[in-house]
Amino acid sequence: MVDIVFMVSIFDLIESDEFIEICHKLKIQLDCHWLEEKYDSYPRGQGNVVLFQSKEDSGFLCLDLFQEQTDQNEMVKIGIRCKQSEKEELLKPIMSIYDNVIVKSLDVKVGIGLLNNDIDISHYPKVIPTITYIDEKEVYEYRQYLEIYE
Repeated sequence: MVDIVFMVSIFDLIESDEFIEICHKLKIQLDCHWLEEKYDSYPRGQGNVVLFQSKEDSGFLCLDLFQEQTDQNEMVKIGIRCKQSEKEELLKPIMSIYDNVIVKSLDVKVGIGLLNNDIDISHYPKVIPTITYIDEKEVYEYRQYLEIYE
C-alpha cells in the first residue's frame, strides 16, 4: 500500500468532480454536503480527523478537519492510502485538483507509511495547543479525536 498526502481548501476539494472520482475509485461512499457540514460544525481551534475506509479493502481516505485559528483559506490535510497498482490511476484526479487550485501545500507527497500516525487510534486523543472556547469556557488546548466511517 502507498500513501498520498496533500493540502487544499476544503471547499476547493468538495466542489471538484475529481474528489468524487477519487472516492469512487477507492469504493468509498461520501456525501460532500455532509462533509461540508461536518467541517463547518467545528469552531476555530477545533476539528477531528475523519477516516473513511473502503468496503472492499482497496484503501482509505483520511481528512484532518482541524481549523487553525489564523487559517483564512480553510485548509485540510487529505491522506489517501491505496494499492500500489492503483497509485497512478488515483494520482490523475489528485493532481488535477492540486494543479487547479491557488492555495495548496508545497507538494503532493507519495510514500509508504506517511499516514501511520494519523490513522493509529492509540495516538488519540491528540493534544493540540490552541486558544478556543469549549462549552463557553476558554481553553488552551484541543483534544482531537479520530472518527472512523465504513
